Amino acid sequence: MSDLKLNGVTPNGIGKIKLGSTDVQKVYSGSTLVWPLNPSEVTICDYTWTTTNSVSTLLTNGNNMVIVNNYSDYAFNTNQGVPCAFYYNFNIANSAYGLYYNQFAMQQIEPPVGFRVPVLDDWNKTKGCVALTGYNPPNYNALGTSSSEWNWGVADTTSLGSSGLNILPVGRAVLFPSSPFRDFGESGFIWTKASGSFIDQLVGVTGVSGSITLPYLQEVASSPQSASPMRFVKDA
Repeated sequence: MSDLKLNGVTPNGIGKIKLGSTDVQKVYSGSTLVWPLNPSEVTICDYTWTTTNSVSTLLTNGNNMVIVNNYSDYAFNTNQGVPCAFYYNFNIANSAYGLYYNQFAMQQIEPPVGFRVPVLDDWNKTKGCVALTGYNPPNYNALGTSSSEWNWGVADTTSLGSSGLNILPVGRAVLFPSSPFRDFGESGFIWTKASGSFIDQLVGVTGVSGSITLPYLQEVASSPQSASPMRFVKDA
């Protein structure tokens, strides 16, 4: 059974549904729990990550972010500092890739219960835990997913996808109207939130470097002005 929706939106977190003044803790359809449902997750060393790209639209203030269906609305909302998200090619038929969130949506999204938006340290410790030695740069195959998802031939499949994080190579989006979607099939990104001296930025894995096809996945970083899928993390 699918999860509970109210006016087309799935409530995210205890306290989001009330019976009078009392917080609703669980909702059942017969004997089947329909809310809240735990996200799919995997534990990698000291962290537990969600394993699919988020499609949540809930903000910390209880409202829902704007879902836009064209580049102009993406650019307008982003330039106005309004949280928004959208599907690949602005088409809900691509919902399996998750939503692409602008920076303001990432900063204000309500994570699943118990999870948080990752910071760079969460990512660095996770990738360091799974990196294979003997490569320059290190081999981050474990963070990716099946090689069939990528637009390049994986010469070395050692440890490919073994962590269970399953980052999809669905790229990112940028404020550039002729081609807002970038790196599809070549790179997979997630947002990390500012912490300490680090700004909001994208991190991920890629199969290309310039014009050279690499036989492994590699960490990359990108401008915080992009839009990107999101995953969430908590301490294991």
